[in-house]
Amino acid sequence: MIFGRYGDWEDVSRKSQNDDQLVMDFEGRVDGEPFEGNSAKDFKLVLGSKSMIPGFEENLLDKDPKTEFTITAKFPDDYFKQDLAGKDAEFKINLLKVQENKLAEINKDLFEKLSMEVEDEAAFRTEIKSRMDKEVEMQEKGLTKESIYELLLKSHSFNAPNATVNEQSELMRKDALMRIGQSVENAEADLFPIESFAEDASKRVRLDLLFAELIKFYEIKVESDKLKEFIAEEAKKYKDPEQFESWVVSQPKQLEQFNMMILENQLIEKLENEFKSFK
Repeated sequence: MIFGRYGDWEDVSRKSQNDDQLVMDFEGRVDGEPFEGNSAKDFKLVLGSKSMIPGFEENLLDKDPKTEFTITAKFPDDYFKQDLAGKDAEFKINLLKVQENKLAEINKDLFEKLSMEVEDEAAFRTEIKSRMDKEVEMQEKGLTKESIYELLLKSHSFNAPNATVNEQSELMRKDALMRIGQSVENAEADLFPIESFAEDASKRVRLDLLFAELIKFYEIKVESDKLKEFIAEEAKKYKDPEQFESWVVSQPKQLEQFNMMILENQLIEKLENEFKSFK
């Protein structure tokens, strides 16, 4: 909920419960030995977020702030680091704070946090409804895309070039590593093993090849007006839309990415209409 997301965390003296934020130091060990990423200081965790391994959050419930204790948790069998997969771990916890979320109030501070140019509650609620409607529309389009992707892959059975699949797998692994602050050069081989990306990489390459052929077949092109409309719509996401528009027209790579996104959207729309005509 938006009021919770933009609320303030306040310290409480009671025992921890779901939806609380805990601030803690922890240190974990497997078979008595430390492992990579096993410790943290002033670590913040919202109970119920399911962002940690099974057992970790559950064992932090009903705990008093300013206490030290030990918990156990187990790494999933399919954990991305193979040397930890399926292993039991023990964590020493120093629970510094238990915090409760104080819901945000509808005022100018909230408007600023949301980058809203509104003056009162009525205008705020109108803007929220507009944003929610757009979010629902985007989710519906996403579902349509996914179903068309799956249908295309099922109806066109062919093997993608191994070299291209390997290259895509490497890109996916690089992206996954970057998300956790790692690099390909420094990461261990068993951290996101490259073979774990092979299936998704093959799908991505096959879809790219199918899209290229279908765009040629339907003779789909990006008209300049379409690109301008797309840029204007993207610019609305920024505080200074005009500045974004001025910047993006001088960025060839960004423009190429926008072109590809428009081509994909036009192709999806074309295929959706085609499939409807068969019903």
